[in-house]
Amino acid sequence: MHEIFVNYRTNDAHDAAFAIQADLVRRFGRDKVFYASSSLNHGERFDQELIREARKARVLLAVIGPDWLKRDAQGHRLVDDENDWVRREIAAALQAGTNVIPILVGRTTDRLPADLPPDIKDLVNFNYRRFDHREAEAQLPQIAAAVQEVVAGLVDATRSKPQPEPPTPGTTNTNQSGGITTGNQSGRIANTAGDTHGGIHMSGDTHGDVTNYGGAVNTGGGTFIGHSNGPVHTGSGSQFNTKPAGDDDPDDEK
Repeated sequence: MHEIFVNYRTNDAHDAAFAIQADLVRRFGRDKVFYASSSLNHGERFDQELIREARKARVLLAVIGPDWLKRDAQGHRLVDDENDWVRREIAAALQAGTNVIPILVGRTTDRLPADLPPDIKDLVNFNYRRFDHREAEAQLPQIAAAVQEVVAGLVDATRSKPQPEPPTPGTTNTNQSGGITTGNQSGRIANTAGDTHGGIHMSGDTHGDVTNYGGAVNTGGGTFIGHSNGPVHTGSGSQFNTKPAGDDDPDDEK
């Protein structure tokens, strides 16, 4: 759904409107931003589509440049014409209760006069923002933030997610239900305060000892033993220690 509608006059600050919509698309996605030059579908009546999109949007950005109140050859303001598309889109949005944010383009564009046509006269009652190409780097994020204030739930894809802090070396959590996973460990793996269930999973080379203090270690199907200096029995039943073949003890002949 297009939740942001960018309204602009073709011969007035069109480059500013394009820059604003491009930044919003980059942040919120193309499906969230309606921009007539790129959002109208072929085969649809553009007049009906424009009014429908303006009414269902949650915010309309009215991009207003120095020629927004331009006059025709007869000296009449374009906005005073009932068929003026800029006026019709804004009027449709206001009638539907859509929030409106006027964007004044350039440093010399004045605030709107009070003598606007009746169906868009409320345009002067909305807080506006300014946009100047020389300050685009600072002002585009401000416009995006203003849009987010109006349209709850918009996610800015350009904001990086905070990365979790790395674990402190040499420490592990106790009473783990999923086991302890290690890789390329050069020291000892110890459980000092509780039982570990799920096994000790080695994802790389492990050098040193695996030690358990004060709890049981369930290896989940296998046992890791480091630096064994004597007989070791890891299964069930009796243990019989035999001497290796060829190991002749002189005392055995006595």
